[in-house]
Amino acid sequence: MTVCGIFIFIQYSISKAVKKRAQQDTSLEESEARLSCEFIANVKTIQSLTQETKICRRFEETSKEPYKHAVVRGWLMSCILAIGSGFVSLNFSATSYLAGLLMIKLGLCSPFTVFQVIESLNIATMMVMATVSFFPEYSRAKVSAALIFQMLAEESEIDNFSEAGIKPEIQGNVQLSDVDFSYPNSRQILTLKKMSIRANFGQTIAI
Repeated sequence: MTVCGIFIFIQYSISKAVKKRAQQDTSLEESEARLSCEFIANVKTIQSLTQETKICRRFEETSKEPYKHAVVRGWLMSCILAIGSGFVSLNFSATSYLAGLLMIKLGLCSPFTVFQVIESLNIATMMVMATVSFFPEYSRAKVSAALIFQMLAEESEIDNFSEAGIKPEIQGNVQLSDVDFSYPNSRQILTLKKMSIRANFGQTIAI
């Protein structure tokens, strides 16, 4: 039972580490997903400016860190499965059968009693392994559920129905110089960067 407790504790500790890393990976993958959506939405502009190579390199640079974290997470989950499989061998080969043989040799119990105990341990081991094997999935499901509830609780920073704002009466030409603009929901990504534009009176310009 002590050995079983040690194995369960190790697997639980690794599962907690996987959960913690999953929460960190979510923030990293968020920027990657945001970039992908931005590239897809502006695919015609990217093609017309022949910036495909630059965009691919930018996406590769953004994907490097999430990829490293995914590899580490894979190793941690492999350790969980390896420890679970190793527990079976240790339980039967190094513990149960060895202890049973010694007890039979010393005359402390009969072979039939040892067989009953080992079969009981076998069933208990299968139940423990069936439970422990779901630890990584449980951690991932918990993180996913937390993200869903977080999104449901968030309030949009952009009010589409608001009529507030500055609406000056403009007569004549309009000129903008070195304008930076980003949406409230993605402030770190500039939609306009150092943009200069001039519109003459009566002229319509689409950005």
